[in-house]
Amino acid sequence: MSQDQTSLAEVEYAFIAKLDNAKDLSQLLRAISIKEVATVEINDMGIRECLTMFGAMGGPVSTRLCYGGQGNPLVMFLEESGVVTDCKIRTLESEGVVNFDLSRDNVINVVILKSESIKEVWSELDISSEDMEVFISPNDPYFRLSTFGAAGTVEVAYSKDSDFMESFQCKTEQRNTYKINLMKQCIKALNLSSKVAIRTDQLGLICFQFLIRTEEGTATFVEYYMPTSKVAKHQLHCPSLEDVAKVLNDGLKSTFEHVEVSVVDCPDLKEKPFMLASEGICGKPCLADVGGVPYLVPIVQKDKIYNLEQVVKQTNVPDPLVIGAGAGPFNVVGVNSEDGSYELGRFTTSCCEFGLMANLMISEGKPGKVIRVSAKKRMGADNFVTAMRKALAAHYGSNPVGLGGAFLLAKGKAKLHVMPKFSTAPLLTNEAMNSWLKFFEMDAPLVCLSVFVSHDPGWDLRIEHTHCFSDHKQGGHYHYDTTPEEVEYLGYFNVAECMFRIDAPVSTHQIGRD
Repeated sequence: MSQDQTSLAEVEYAFIAKLDNAKDLSQLLRAISIKEVATVEINDMGIRECLTMFGAMGGPVSTRLCYGGQGNPLVMFLEESGVVTDCKIRTLESEGVVNFDLSRDNVINVVILKSESIKEVWSELDISSEDMEVFISPNDPYFRLSTFGAAGTVEVAYSKDSDFMESFQCKTEQRNTYKINLMKQCIKALNLSSKVAIRTDQLGLICFQFLIRTEEGTATFVEYYMPTSKVAKHQLHCPSLEDVAKVLNDGLKSTFEHVEVSVVDCPDLKEKPFMLASEGICGKPCLADVGGVPYLVPIVQKDKIYNLEQVVKQTNVPDPLVIGAGAGPFNVVGVNSEDGSYELGRFTTSCCEFGLMANLMISEGKPGKVIRVSAKKRMGADNFVTAMRKALAAHYGSNPVGLGGAFLLAKGKAKLHVMPKFSTAPLLTNEAMNSWLKFFEMDAPLVCLSVFVSHDPGWDLRIEHTHCFSDHKQGGHYHYDTTPEEVEYLGYFNVAECMFRIDAPVSTHQIGRD
């Protein structure tokens, strides 16, 4: 029995890999910039020295990689002309890797280019920029790379009929940004490759797959995966106000006995009962979904602190009005901004920070045309916002339509929740979360600020979120009215042009989304 066979029989390895020619692996390793964190953390010079130990005779060198699990060395067996050497490489504890799921079913856009074109483009882009924008569209300019550095905006676009374009498959338009420093790590692979395939999924995860030919002509592949940087901009379906008003008018009649929906001039929302900071909700209306519920449950992540001023800068909306629902600045208040009681109070500060999550509508706050929705006497099971969202979803299907605005619960009562002290025990189910939250029945009139989207195309959105306040010290997160016979709603809404998804959780779930 040979030495490698004996060693393999004596140890129950967690991982075994075999390659007939170690030169192929050596070639691939030259294309990889090994970072400090890997599935198994090793010294890359050590493994390269092992791979070049044989090879002086010019023949193929067979290699096996074996790993016995955490705390064990990575064992490499090298065999050339019947001579076997085993090398043990010390490993360090790995911090783990993100489980990227970019299977064929998840891929929505694929671009295959000749590597020489990307090499030329890289020299033209401004690498002083922190981010690179990758734009893919079924329409002109099809595929574009952009940087935003000291030299200004630099853009390089490819036509789908370009001589450099090997293949172009685009199901939907995407515009995502990625950190330049992460992209620099794949330069070695790019320089050794002949072609590069660029694939993306709905969340903007991007994969660069490099085709590298070995000395023997064997095709090998090196893949780099990168999540988007903190901000992704998505276009929303933007039908006319009249079209949306008709859809809502028809759709709400199955939930409310009295429904009137029309397009009107926005009333002065600075006046009672709404008391907003601007007259209207018109002028470059857009939505922002910041953070998410996974930063609250199962265990709160208190490092997730955001700033409204920074969020607004991403949208390029001048002198904006920001309305919506989110978690308060517990880092500034000193405790959770909600304490489990039902008395609403005012906290005066110039601080623009908030925590964990927010669903916002951002506009220039100008007067203009809006959708007026009046609904009375609820007959169906859905609340006011859910009924509107479902009406839009039934009509527009997979085309996401986003609305934001303010509505008044003029008569009746509603079930609202506030949060107590952050839970120290993991909240793993909706039932556990509802047991932790504090629910109250609160009285009209309640002013409610709401953001909702008819369909989530895979952007990990909270598709509806509404918070309420009043001048009688009651407020919280709106769930539904509890007096269907007497309830009356009056709201003013605008249709958003786009959605900014900011700092979406990598590890997500659907707990606590209602």
